Amino acid sequence: MEAWVRLWLERAFYKFVCALLALQVRKPKIRPKTLLLIRLDALGDYVLFRNFLRPIREAYKDYEITFLCNSANLEIINAYDLDCVDELYPLKVPTWRSLKSLHCFSSLYHFLYSLYKLRQKGYEICISPVFTRRVFKEDLMMRAVHATHKIGSYGEMLSRCWHKANPTLQHHDKAYTSLLDASPSVLFEFERNREFCATLLNKNLDSVRLCMDLPSPPPPPIKAPYGVFFIGAKGLDRQLSPDTWIALARGISSNFSLLLCGSSGEVKRAQEITQGVEGLINLVGQTSLCDLLHLLKGASFIVSHETAIPHFCMALGCEAVFVVSGGAYMGRFIPYPPSYTNYHAIYHPRVCDLLACVHGIGRCMEIYAHKSIDLQIPHPDLPRLILQKMAEVNGEWIKDPTP
Repeated sequence: MEAWVRLWLERAFYKFVCALLALQVRKPKIRPKTLLLIRLDALGDYVLFRNFLRPIREAYKDYEITFLCNSANLEIINAYDLDCVDELYPLKVPTWRSLKSLHCFSSLYHFLYSLYKLRQKGYEICISPVFTRRVFKEDLMMRAVHATHKIGSYGEMLSRCWHKANPTLQHHDKAYTSLLDASPSVLFEFERNREFCATLLNKNLDSVRLCMDLPSPPPPPIKAPYGVFFIGAKGLDRQLSPDTWIALARGISSNFSLLLCGSSGEVKRAQEITQGVEGLINLVGQTSLCDLLHLLKGASFIVSHETAIPHFCMALGCEAVFVVSGGAYMGRFIPYPPSYTNYHAIYHPRVCDLLACVHGIGRCMEIYAHKSIDLQIPHPDLPRLILQKMAEVNGEWIKDPTP
């Protein structure tokens, strides 16, 4: 769906729901010492935020904290972060990509019903730490919730108006009672979350690190050493073609077993890959997310698209993480800061050419801000670039370490 169409739909939906909300006459009583924390974005975004739940819990230790979260993130929250909140309120967030399907309309109904239920309670404080605020998600929730204090980020759009003394607030911006300052500079997303939470809590949070502690691992389904190819991604254009994975697998040393991992949506793609290469261990669609984390932790190397999995790998402290990117979200989600020495970004050749130009990163951020190069279209040089990067880190992983 074109970006302008999605934006029009979001704003129309926002105005429609605001009109419905205005029909409610009686407001619920504000309950003291209650806090609603809103975080509705995707799993990868949540991984880069979850380490700040603990400081928020400690700062509001006398408060009853309700966490309004994306239902897609429930498995991880229930397994690792439940002690930081008092109550979970999972929400199935509708996507405009599936507008033509019945599933989308069912999701919209659930979304509206959840808004109605949420509006029945009053909170003392409501916090939305998201930098890129979406009109029909975070802003709409703030408009719907009854709270004395509604705190959010100045946000991506208002931060672009840094040169104006008093930038014009839109209708959805006025849903907040306080908007915390955000640096107009491009920040890595984990640092953006640190900036918001440090301002919110008026506390230095430099000691907070991206990390994730796993419980005692179950018996591994495969003995080390092994590597993992994670073939899934949210958008099809961010997924490598089966031909690229096949060429890459053929370049890996036979001393390492290779695991194919992914969600149930990539089962057919995994079958195409296993038909092209013998000896691959296909676990696509066969592991829970928590089980997958244990597999990633024990791997010698992981190759993945730019999706949630590399963020998990970095939080787990995996040995080597290779991330293939078509140029999207440059600066915010890829690459990681240089201090993360186990993270290695590999860009599509067209992105590499652009990065070699003057102000290359800035141009990539401008050109691929909302849509990256389609990685499904095979490029003959891409497998070589990935293997070359792997050889630079450890030549034992590939058959021919000579570039």
